[in-house]
Amino acid sequence: MKKSLVALSVFGAFAGIAHADDTNVTLYGVIDAGIATTTNVAGTAAVAAIAANPAKYQLAVPAVPAGPSGTVTGLQTGGVSTSRWGLRGTEDLGDGTKVKFLLESELLPTSGGNLASDASTSSYTQLFKRGAWVGLSQDGIGEVRFGRQNTATYDYVTTYDALPAYNIGSLTTNVDGTKAVAGSGNVFNAYTVDRYDRAVQLRSADYSGLNLRAGWSFGNFPGSQAQNRIFDLGASYHLDALNLAVAYLAANNNSAANTSTATTNIGLFATYDFTVAIVNASYTNSKGKLVGGDSFTTLTLGARVPLSPKFTAIGEFAHDDNKATGNKPHIITAGLTYGLSKRTTLYALSAFASQSGNSKLETASASKFDTGNGLGVVPVAGDNQTTVSFGINHKF
Repeated sequence: MKKSLVALSVFGAFAGIAHADDTNVTLYGVIDAGIATTTNVAGTAAVAAIAANPAKYQLAVPAVPAGPSGTVTGLQTGGVSTSRWGLRGTEDLGDGTKVKFLLESELLPTSGGNLASDASTSSYTQLFKRGAWVGLSQDGIGEVRFGRQNTATYDYVTTYDALPAYNIGSLTTNVDGTKAVAGSGNVFNAYTVDRYDRAVQLRSADYSGLNLRAGWSFGNFPGSQAQNRIFDLGASYHLDALNLAVAYLAANNNSAANTSTATTNIGLFATYDFTVAIVNASYTNSKGKLVGGDSFTTLTLGARVPLSPKFTAIGEFAHDDNKATGNKPHIITAGLTYGLSKRTTLYALSAFASQSGNSKLETASASKFDTGNGLGVVPVAGDNQTTVSFGINHKF
């Protein structure tokens, strides 16, 4: 149950802002954890990763090799949704005008910590990594938001996909590590942006089912405002059982010597509710962050089938086409969820990655599988990988 901060003495410091009748502040969150088993995990990759950046993993470089590849069984978080907690609120100014804000932080119930704000550093100081913005909305017109927030592409994936940012078997969270330095991976982790800092975002009201949005992330480099700049557009439409969305994103290079566009991404998304099943499909194409500017395409087709008021079956096929490497791996995921209550769900998931060439497509998100060294479950190049997971998801 979502609770007003007025009733939570632990957040007494915020109580002063929650007393007014026209102000609503809510504490909310998700805790998701379970046990997962993943096959063909590359053992020696752990040593190489630690040696390259020991500060990131807060570990000493091992004195001996990590050993051969094999199966890893351990505690995993975020099977069906990333664990988080947050504060969101509104203030009604009257005449349909409202002030809105959101502060959202990721958490790792496997250790009690949160993810590093920047994978290239040892900093764990980005408290509200998942969102931190404030804005104004007007009924019938739309809203404007300022701060760190989701891009249109990421919002559409987490709305229209059969595996909405699952950390088991979903291409939105799993990476093909074949060419990590060059940016090889899935469309969100390596080629485009799921969230952007220093952003201004405009969102329209719902006009007969049509919603429009645009976002701009400032580069903030003196004398080179184009450096590191991000721009995105999105449109969604719903009519009865049909939902459609399209997104475009362009991100500039983070280099004063070259401020041209580094990455562009186009995404098309659709769902249709047939009552007996909700069918999802998506197409994304990213270009520019690969050697030679080659493109990277992802296709998904999935469904969610309610078997009873408590049981839901989930399935999805996702295919990668990496023009730079010629690799075309895919993931097949199946799962079953059981609703213990409106807030608590048990789940079982199984994901199989069929590699292509020397691809390293993961079946479990590296950042959410606690292997004890924080290095995840990167597979052996070219070796198929399977993950089986059982867990519990609780919303509050």
